Amino acid sequence: MMRGTGSWILAAVLLAGLVAPLAASGAAADGSPRTAKGGIRAHGDFNGDGYADLAIGVGYENVDNVPDAGAVQVLYGSASGLTAAGNQEFTQNTPGMLGGPAANAAKFGFAVAVGDFNHDGYADLAIGVARDRFTPQAAGVSILYGSAAGLTVTGNQYFDENTPGMVGLGEQAGDRFGYTVFVGDFNGDGYDDLAIGVPYKDVLAKTDAGAVHILYGSASGLTVAGNQEFTQNTPGLFGNGADRNALFGRAIAAGDFNGDGYSDLAVGAPAENISGFTGAGAVNVMYGSPSGLQVAGSQFFSQDGANMPDQAETSDNFGLGLSAGDYNGDGYSDLAIGVPLEDFGSISNTGAVHVLYGGPGKLTAVGSQFWNLQSSGLKGGANNNDYMGSALASADFNNDGYDDLAIGDSEKTVDGNTISGAVTVIYGSRRGLRVLGNQLFTADTLGIRIGAQHDQKFGYAVAGADFNGDGYADLAIGIRAQDVGSVVDAGAVEILNGGPTTGLTTAGSQYWTQDSPGVLDQAEYDDRFGRALPFS
Repeated sequence: MMRGTGSWILAAVLLAGLVAPLAASGAAADGSPRTAKGGIRAHGDFNGDGYADLAIGVGYENVDNVPDAGAVQVLYGSASGLTAAGNQEFTQNTPGMLGGPAANAAKFGFAVAVGDFNHDGYADLAIGVARDRFTPQAAGVSILYGSAAGLTVTGNQYFDENTPGMVGLGEQAGDRFGYTVFVGDFNGDGYDDLAIGVPYKDVLAKTDAGAVHILYGSASGLTVAGNQEFTQNTPGLFGNGADRNALFGRAIAAGDFNGDGYSDLAVGAPAENISGFTGAGAVNVMYGSPSGLQVAGSQFFSQDGANMPDQAETSDNFGLGLSAGDYNGDGYSDLAIGVPLEDFGSISNTGAVHVLYGGPGKLTAVGSQFWNLQSSGLKGGANNNDYMGSALASADFNNDGYDDLAIGDSEKTVDGNTISGAVTVIYGSRRGLRVLGNQLFTADTLGIRIGAQHDQKFGYAVAGADFNGDGYADLAIGIRAQDVGSVVDAGAVEILNGGPTTGLTTAGSQYWTQDSPGVLDQAEYDDRFGRALPFS
């Protein structure tokens, strides 16, 4: 990935099944639209066949009688969409996998992210092994590399805070290194880099203040050379400093907000105290450079900031969800910020999403948008505990050159079923995201065959990618607590196809579980298949 007109950029959960770099005209070599100045969409194509593939985190899978050891299921794309042909399952007991063997509550697959760390044209997979908060063992991140045959354990890597050469405060019990993972080219050298969230790390006396580690890519893949650790106490980082229970790193997203050809990083601290309000939440933004991420020129956003259309309140959790996409097609990445516990009058925890627009002067709250189910014209209406904004994904579902935003409303009541969940989709335009043509999908939507259930969590995770190679991004929807037959909370993934004019459609939709024909493994109690999707 070269800087300038041929560079690649990671735009949040933006995937499009593309491998070729962009042409200077603002379109990819295959004619699909550009997503941000100096970059293209993340591809997610592990075997280089031109179709995006899907890695599905199953972080609570039991492995050889080890509870909650975790797994990752991989489905490969084709002209007909995702297929079970050649599907793979990886665990820490997979022969040759570093970081094993599978351990109790290791939660391998708690988070997943896709990038090309060695720039060989095949997407690679980062897998968070986040463990529980109170386990003494180190959490970590596993890396699998792509090839013509797909993902392989050959040359796989495992990083934790005890890896020789890793800088920072060192490993702490329960800090959950790998709780989140995200990819971007922060130094513009053509190799993707990996940001790793460590939201429960203690910073001096500040319990669970949080941190983010950065590993840089190279011809041999990820390396500790030049690795970085950032906390809110890092000298020069603009903001309020490390805060107890802030959970800095609980959400992360990358995009080129100022269009200089380097990926920038947004880091959510959703439990940060703002203006005396506990858990109001905040977002720090750091900008890329030839030497990687830097704190110089960093930004700090909260709902109490200038020109923000709302205000900080207790337990809003501003920054719990993040995604970046170019919603107005101006060549600069924009940032969507989820506020899933936002209240509106007597309606509690219905949620909301702030959108900040990028430009040559970086992100700005001037002209920002505030989307909610109460008053902004979105379908579905506001209810208690919608949790709108708990998951976010950006992709161009109708291939009009503007990125669109999929929003998980993961606990929305649907036809009387509490915590059933929904996904709201808002489409981009020359003037940014607009209410015209917005969509609401639930398990009861015509064409989605599963039906609403209590405690289903449809939309717990969302990710966009072009699985069938038709030039329109499709939407993967994680249904974390879906029952499969009599198996409770086994989990599932629904795929909606993108298309012209109206965008996403249920026509030809797919429904995947571990009991789908040909899929390795089987549905089991509380596996939570679909809990994690790339960049969710």
